[in-house]
Amino acid sequence: MKRKMLTSLLVIFAAMLAGCSAEIVSTLPKQEVSVPSSSASLMKIEVQGGDSLELVFKPVAYAKRYAYRLDGSAIIEGNVTYRNGYCRISISGAQPSGTVELFAIDSSGAHVSIASSAYALSLDDVTPDAYLSSRDKTSAQIRVFTNIPEGSIYFYVEVLDSSDNEITTQMYETSVIEITGLEENQEYSVKVYHALTGQPIGTKSADVTIPIYDSKTASTMELDVTDKGFVVSGIPGGVSSVTLHKTSTINGDDDKPLKSVSVRNGQAEIPFTSLNSLEAGYFHVESGSFRSNVVKYTTPLVNPEVTMNYKSVFVDFSFSMDFDASHYDIYVIGVSSAKVDVAGNRVTISNLKSNYDFGNVLLCFRYKLKENEAGSSYVISCPVELKTKSFVGTYAWTNPKGSTPVANFIIDVTNSAADSEYPYYVYFNKKDSVFDSAEYKDVDSRIRVMPLLDVDAGDPDGIGKTVDVSNPPSGFESANIAYQINGYKWNSMRNLSIAKPLSWVLVSKTVGDDSVTTKTQSETKLLSADVDTTFLFMEVEIDGVVTPVVKFRNYGAVASMGLVTNPNGKSDIQKYKDTSETQPDYCWYLEKID
Repeated sequence: MKRKMLTSLLVIFAAMLAGCSAEIVSTLPKQEVSVPSSSASLMKIEVQGGDSLELVFKPVAYAKRYAYRLDGSAIIEGNVTYRNGYCRISISGAQPSGTVELFAIDSSGAHVSIASSAYALSLDDVTPDAYLSSRDKTSAQIRVFTNIPEGSIYFYVEVLDSSDNEITTQMYETSVIEITGLEENQEYSVKVYHALTGQPIGTKSADVTIPIYDSKTASTMELDVTDKGFVVSGIPGGVSSVTLHKTSTINGDDDKPLKSVSVRNGQAEIPFTSLNSLEAGYFHVESGSFRSNVVKYTTPLVNPEVTMNYKSVFVDFSFSMDFDASHYDIYVIGVSSAKVDVAGNRVTISNLKSNYDFGNVLLCFRYKLKENEAGSSYVISCPVELKTKSFVGTYAWTNPKGSTPVANFIIDVTNSAADSEYPYYVYFNKKDSVFDSAEYKDVDSRIRVMPLLDVDAGDPDGIGKTVDVSNPPSGFESANIAYQINGYKWNSMRNLSIAKPLSWVLVSKTVGDDSVTTKTQSETKLLSADVDTTFLFMEVEIDGVVTPVVKFRNYGAVASMGLVTNPNGKSDIQKYKDTSETQPDYCWYLEKID
């Protein structure tokens, strides 16, 4: 007879950024690790009934507000209440099970991921993932593959003999179920049900068969899992080494030895660091005729080698031989813009802002169940230090023909002012060909061409302000010189008096994380024309080497008749993988030289 357990509300622990972790996804996770009693969660989840739950967490010192995200959907700012020193956010519309991420919003408005946790509102429609772990003469061990911590889940077990007579029914509050009082010549069938504490037993059960005792496969060693690896105890005397084996299913024929280790003081340890990442399956240990119990497990992502680039990060793992990236949804928790790709053993996290320290984020692999595949989805995650490099340096484009008007183009990229909205400042380098001209060879001051004006750094606001080239307003002197030198360099008709600008006005600007586009209108005796100018800071892999590149684009529909063009433009967009560019003749790609 099934019974209801009346205990405390569900508590699901947070996936900490300080260590590898797993989450519940879709139904149940595939992780069989006990939670160390010393681990304190940043966040717990209390089930409120129906589709509602409540996040409970300690305040974060720098947080001005808090937000959350369910199952990778949009981030929602939470309505926080405070009680007994804890913050609480009530959430409705949750799925029966999934993941929730908690964010702190700092004074700049940035969302900082501070905790990620699995949750489940009910297990009524979820089949337990139970399997036979071991069989001895008068006992057997059944395990349930779950990541819901003890105290938050319970199991109801029915044991029948081969004549369908009920032997025992019992409640368990642990996923390791010990069944005793068996006869060695008897086969038994077991039904395993489960439920969250405080909820009635679910309607779905897992069927497990306990076979007749076979001395050849009897368990004589105990295999357990810690947060660091596999541990083998109870090793018989005289055994000097044991070997870890893996099968893909509980009764699989694809038995594969993974690692042999020496026995010390009757025990053996197999750390995860000695195994390939994402080794998923059923594990046991053998030594001659001795064999351990079976543990279902997915080894975590360990020892990633991180290479930091300008707008991406490479994470190199030692994946298992049977790892197939197409079997996983791969994503990053902590950076909403991040794009993730896998090729071989390399994971590339791209679409990042340059010159930025994102701190530790979680790189997650969510297993995708195949059609008609039994079991549950699961997530393995690992912290990765995400930090990108700066584009600061000297960049150059050299005319392949060495001819004028653009003999070369050399710029200096520097950090912008502390309060600036611009990602970087761009100056003409003194070796640029513009300073070879008689007009500007004696210019001593640094010429900043991007931005011409930086309001946040104390410059006047130039949007919509007409600047007379011969008599600029106060505060516009440096910008006016920069505009004239820049115009001299790119105006192919600069020697014609009718084509020389009389005035200019900054019409608009768009500033991104690593790009700036401005529209400038110039007035000449002949006509007025708009020019769109873009500085885009790019990361390009050339011959296997990640190269920082600054793209300079200078184009206007009317002005194009008088703008200098790049003689190498069409081939450059192929070299720099910028094939979506529609005006290659008006683009220059400058590579870093210092």
